[in-house]
Amino acid sequence: VLWAIGELHAALRLNDQALLFAIKLPAAIADLATAVLIRRVAERFTSRRMALWLGALYLFHPALIFTGAYWGQVDSVGAFLALSALALFLRGHPLAWSAAALAFLVKPQTAPLILVLAVAMLRRDLWPASRPEGFRPRPDRVVGAALLGGATIVLLLAPFGVGLGRLLTLMRTAINVYPYGSVVAFNLWGAIQGFWQSDAARLAGLPVFLWGILEAALAVAVILAMVWRRPQERTTVVAASAVLLAIFLLSTRMHERYLIPALPFLALLPAVDRRLWVIYGGLSGLLLLNLVYAYTRPYVQTFTLPPFLDGTLFSDPATRAMSAAALFAF
Repeated sequence: VLWAIGELHAALRLNDQALLFAIKLPAAIADLATAVLIRRVAERFTSRRMALWLGALYLFHPALIFTGAYWGQVDSVGAFLALSALALFLRGHPLAWSAAALAFLVKPQTAPLILVLAVAMLRRDLWPASRPEGFRPRPDRVVGAALLGGATIVLLLAPFGVGLGRLLTLMRTAINVYPYGSVVAFNLWGAIQGFWQSDAARLAGLPVFLWGILEAALAVAVILAMVWRRPQERTTVVAASAVLLAIFLLSTRMHERYLIPALPFLALLPAVDRRLWVIYGGLSGLLLLNLVYAYTRPYVQTFTLPPFLDGTLFSDPATRAMSAAALFAF
């Protein structure tokens, strides 16, 4: 997305205002499209009126307005592609796997979503919980999904001269840019270590980085087991939100914005079960506070807050408590 804008800028030599508009436009379009998708997916589980409300609330979500329209980040594009994969999967459309592959290339943090969809597909097409009369396994669908997803990745990388080995190298380089437990993210390591603390530090004999991998992998495994046991559409939606939340909350080297790809899935939770309004609302509030905290630090200099807010709401004990609250919601 940003590459395309860079090419446009090189060709047209946009002035500063036009370039800023171009940079912010993809996120705005993605938010509009995501709101439409939320409404359509939510209608599978709840009334049209409720689905419309969920789409509208997402569209005007303060965290999205702040991080996209104000700050100019493009995380909403990855969120839209991830939700597109789920929406297509629920419809049984094979392009779900292309959308999931594209979401992965735009935001690698969405990779666990592919595992959720894969387990749900295996359960549906190969080993259903109860085999109806006349059921025939469909291994061709499984193979087709794998080929379609893989081909999408290869074809999209080819124009840039990037093979799978180079892709892994690029990802490893990107991961190593910020070797900290929490890069101003309200997550497990923000609660335990605070922010900007090395994830090479040892905890119970193991590096924090390794603890993050093990805990995230365990959480994802538990969620996948839930999908295997109950492969219904509702479970798949909840699991999709849970795995993306797990990566943000348990892994190290997370930024505050890395919760945004999970936000559309969290927005669907009240449609699945109205008791989950409190989870969606609570995590939405914490995300907004996390963004405000991150963008008002002296090294960012977006804008400053009154000193009494920095000393109370965003004090070290308060941010650790909010990090713990996000974990409690999970």
